Amino acid sequence: MPEPARTQRYEGLFPSQTQEMFDADARHAAEQDWYPLSETWSGGTLFVVYEHDPERRTRAPQPANVGPWSASANAAAQPAPSTPRLSPQAAKALTAILVGVSVLATLAVAMVGLQSWDRPGTLNARPVIPATPKPVHFGNGVWLVPDEVAPGTYRAAAPKGCYWARLHGPSGELRDVIATDLTAAPAVVTISPTDYGFETVGCGKWSSDLRRVTKSRAKFRAGTYIVGMDIAPGIYRSSAAGQCSWARLGSFGGKAKDAIETGSAVGRQQVTIVATDAGFTSEGCGTWTRR
Repeated sequence: MPEPARTQRYEGLFPSQTQEMFDADARHAAEQDWYPLSETWSGGTLFVVYEHDPERRTRAPQPANVGPWSASANAAAQPAPSTPRLSPQAAKALTAILVGVSVLATLAVAMVGLQSWDRPGTLNARPVIPATPKPVHFGNGVWLVPDEVAPGTYRAAAPKGCYWARLHGPSGELRDVIATDLTAAPAVVTISPTDYGFETVGCGKWSSDLRRVTKSRAKFRAGTYIVGMDIAPGIYRSSAAGQCSWARLGSFGGKAKDAIETGSAVGRQQVTIVATDAGFTSEGCGTWTRR
């Protein structure tokens, strides 16, 4: 049974990144019978209205020369309908009404899009939103939020021995640590507006520039990557025979609840990364290659 139309917001660092997010989402949404009905750009943000049409795949296409709007002889044979003439006053009133309806419709799309609804038919449609339009960089230290570092998603592309922690307070005790990680691979973290601060040691430069860091979207090694930007959705196989740990991510907060699915086992592993995943992280798995 068709569901009501819904609106999804897409926002990236560049229009091309936003379009790439939409293209990936639209392909996956079509598998669940949701199809784009209209697209509206507002600055660098794309609002897409999706309609639910379960019968679209099985519905036969209408022949080109059939129907009341075709240019065939059958259509030409139909008597031309009479067109009522409006007075100048009525024409002005109708124009004003149409302009008002257009403005209201635009505002409605924008307001619905700002709700950041999950894409129709999915559970984890969370596009990565950069911290600021202009890339921001920062290094070692404890940075206060939002005075010294703005909330948002940041990347450390090539750390050698990286420790980071999202902080709830200034004490330095474990109770004030929201989430933490220690890695020697590319890292991605989202700093929340409610965080007290962010601590980082040995991670090099953190940047709000989230452009692609992988050479191939179908092959990558250990680290945390953005789905749709660094790696493409698909079925992947790992190469290492040792202990392999991985997680599909719904967001980059670093907490257990940010993981959609996790795995840890000895030997080669297989995992399906879907377009609705925000990211993917792994350690000890060797090279992941898409089948």
